[in-house]
Amino acid sequence: MIEIDSEMSISDAFGVLITHNVLCAPVWDAQQGGYLGFFDVDDALNIAYDIDLLGGQSAEAVPRLKTSAVKVLDVFVKSNMIRNPEMDAPWIAVGPNVPMSEVLPILASRARRVPVVDPASGKVVKLLSQMDVVRHLHSTIQMSRPDELPAFLAATSASTGMGLQPVVVVTEDHEARDAFRAIIDHHVSAVGVVDEEGKLAACISNKDGQVVTMAAQAPAKAKPVVAPMMAAPSRARGRFSIASATVGSASLFSMPCLMFVNEVRKRTEQGGRTHAAVVTAHAESTLKEIVDKLATTHHHRVFLVDLEHKPIGVVSVSDVCAVLADNVREKKAPPPVPKRGGAPVAAAAEAAAADTAQ
Repeated sequence: MIEIDSEMSISDAFGVLITHNVLCAPVWDAQQGGYLGFFDVDDALNIAYDIDLLGGQSAEAVPRLKTSAVKVLDVFVKSNMIRNPEMDAPWIAVGPNVPMSEVLPILASRARRVPVVDPASGKVVKLLSQMDVVRHLHSTIQMSRPDELPAFLAATSASTGMGLQPVVVVTEDHEARDAFRAIIDHHVSAVGVVDEEGKLAACISNKDGQVVTMAAQAPAKAKPVVAPMMAAPSRARGRFSIASATVGSASLFSMPCLMFVNEVRKRTEQGGRTHAAVVTAHAESTLKEIVDKLATTHHHRVFLVDLEHKPIGVVSVSDVCAVLADNVREKKAPPPVPKRGGAPVAAAAEAAAADTAQ
């Protein structure tokens, strides 16, 4: 199980996420003898947002402290304002024997992952993520006969409204920094990239922030001053920033969105992984078809498009967990009806008698 020590520097912690190709890891604090929470790629975006590359200020105007000198512990100090509270994943731990029917409602909420803690050692032994649920559902579908599948898998977005909502988008000519700024300002995990006709061409997600972190670890060759395409929104700024070398990754932030997506694909393919620019489906696609796309592409979302390929919604792994959680709740057996003369009825009779006496 990958863990991050609270005394580790922020730059080293990002290195752990990149090396192991994970979105987050639990943070262990030895002094408290417990976990502080998760350290994830959203923290990378919020830290990047705090510097000139996303914040719209020149390199000279922003005082910065190298991330080699900032500890992960500082991320969990709210007064530092390093992380966006709306994107902060809650820490809701469960024991190893908790049934999935109780875990699903947690994953259907703001918690994108649930830590499984060994009660004897107090240590995390496993993380159950929303994507784990989708993969398990996909595997179950593959092994089942069509007549054995539950009816909810045949539901569509068109019939249920699932995922049909306004989509946060940027144009292909916007700079990558604008996409990351939109992710943070709108409290989403990804934005669509559209062409001049409004057709969906790609998407940029919070995980792509790892590319920025990788660039930050490389020595800076220059310190170009890059003007943002649009004014930065007002937001309380933290006092920590990525190390000065990060300014050398300004070329990544200033890339047009489609060029940035291609750069991400190139880097991930060099690491032996495939990376689709975007995964799409129509509103008439069944949940079964959407689950298949999520599981086989490893994307955390499928963009819904109309006949002109313009985005009309997004179905995420969180939505799938919500549907499953609702289905489990509906299938829960009702409480047993007490037999006449049994203890439950007697207890009820005594309570009624007490109410009458009062």
